[in-house]
Amino acid sequence: QETDEDVVLYCAVRDTGIGLTEEQMGRLFQSFSQADTSITRKFGGTGLGLAISKKLAELMGGEVGVDSELGKGSTFWFTARLGKGIGQRTKLALAGELQGKRVLVVDDNDSARQVLRDLLGGMSFKVDLAESGKDAIGSVDRAEAQGMPYEIVFLDWLMPGMDGIETAKLIRELPLSRLPHLMMVTAYGSEEVIKGAEEAGFDDVLVKPLSASVLFDAVARMLGGVADGVRTAVDEQSDAFAQLSTISGAHILLVEDNELNQEVAIDLLTDAGFVIDLAENGLIALEKLRHGKYDIVLMDMQMPVMDGISAAQEIRKEARFNDLPVVAMTANAMQGDRDLCFAAGMNDHVAKPIEPEELWKTLLKWIKPRQLPRGVKVMPRLTPEVALPNAIDGLDMAAGLRRVLGKKSLYLAMLKKFVGGQKNIAAEISRALAAYDQATAERLAHTLKGVAGNIGASGLQLMAENLETAIRESLPSQAVDESLAEIQSALAMLIDQLEAQLPDEPNTEAVLVDPEKLRRVCDKLELLLADDDAEASEIMEEHADLLSSAFAGHYRQIGDCIRAFDFEAALIALNAARATTS
Repeated sequence: QETDEDVVLYCAVRDTGIGLTEEQMGRLFQSFSQADTSITRKFGGTGLGLAISKKLAELMGGEVGVDSELGKGSTFWFTARLGKGIGQRTKLALAGELQGKRVLVVDDNDSARQVLRDLLGGMSFKVDLAESGKDAIGSVDRAEAQGMPYEIVFLDWLMPGMDGIETAKLIRELPLSRLPHLMMVTAYGSEEVIKGAEEAGFDDVLVKPLSASVLFDAVARMLGGVADGVRTAVDEQSDAFAQLSTISGAHILLVEDNELNQEVAIDLLTDAGFVIDLAENGLIALEKLRHGKYDIVLMDMQMPVMDGISAAQEIRKEARFNDLPVVAMTANAMQGDRDLCFAAGMNDHVAKPIEPEELWKTLLKWIKPRQLPRGVKVMPRLTPEVALPNAIDGLDMAAGLRRVLGKKSLYLAMLKKFVGGQKNIAAEISRALAAYDQATAERLAHTLKGVAGNIGASGLQLMAENLETAIRESLPSQAVDESLAEIQSALAMLIDQLEAQLPDEPNTEAVLVDPEKLRRVCDKLELLLADDDAEASEIMEEHADLLSSAFAGHYRQIGDCIRAFDFEAALIALNAARATTS
């Protein structure tokens, strides 16, 4: 039953046990008494539980019942009248050209097939079903003959007779005009399964249970297509990047506790012409907001001391921050996680690993444009060419480079930080679990998921996601331990390979600085800064070697201030640098 305000929900649990007689069913929901010697008492009795359940269901406008056949099993059911939620349902709609595409779902489990069919049907796909690998091959063959091939074939991993991997291999051998995308769906997100899926030609692996948002994201990503190869910094200068000059110099408060994520975000944002202030957790962010002025806040979700949700709620309590945009950054891309962000008062959401193009679009959406001096435009810093490691198992370096705009030096630094920061992460998670500190264990798994995604270790990222879910949902300790052991093994292999190939830190010799030349350059720079002249940026670039050698740590600070057109701060930093070196 359904009205505008509520629904009557029917829930049932079916078993294939010993069943019940009519007499037993007649008194099943009565309060238990010790004089009862029926089979219900023999098997532990019903006690007061069922009688209380009956009363609860009635109080909720429903009822409780049982249908049973002796020797064959029982179905226990209840109904309850529940009010409809007031939240808006988010419709997951694909682009128009993707709607109506044909897909095939292959699973020996009837319930799993129906769930996937309903989810995909809701996204406007035409869905066919197959209950075995043999049926799937026949369906793909017939679809080809009819001139209506499938766009995607969803294959369960474990099926009797012919499993998903074997089925995929046989599909790839069919004489098809074009191969469908192959998506593995499995309850086992282990390294062995992922590796087997890659070898069999699968495009992606989804771990059950599936949610609509995870499925939607995977399908959109697959059918949207991604260009092969690594995009360079020049390739990445899209329309969004070109428009950044309208908001260059904006002050951004970056709230992030992970050092590797900090470095990636700061490098990308600084290169794009923004002024960055860093806060390691929500509490520090609140303190900085009360004493500084920012155009936008980029907020991680899971942090020690104070998380992103709590920090956002505190920000929204102060009226002076009503117009301050707060954007969530998190590896949890589920719709439910986004809803939590919005409920806490955040304005938008950027998924990790961060794709620069999406970040640029978000910043352009929320930061108010400003007028810049004529002739000024955003230019990426040139970075020296460096050699990357050879191919490493479990590491997609093309994906990692894409996320840092093709900057090899930054990517190399990320790999080094990953080794240093994550080498002992499995042991740290184990210690947290042993101390019954689930919150810390979950946060560490979440961090590993994010940084693994940043460098392109997608297999490790998926394992960390599975562990994070297992900890959050309090799965049996055996499942958590197995997931952690799997991560420990994969992480050890990856770090061993990285340590064997990553170059040692070079021994840099001091560069001789000509004091007279330095004085002349600094005098000119000082005059330009005092006149608020944007030519100061050109002087910094022209004499980068001289100034960086002479001023070391001050050099970057001066450059950041000039790029932000905060010439007064740049002048103060320059004078401080000259005083230190003299």
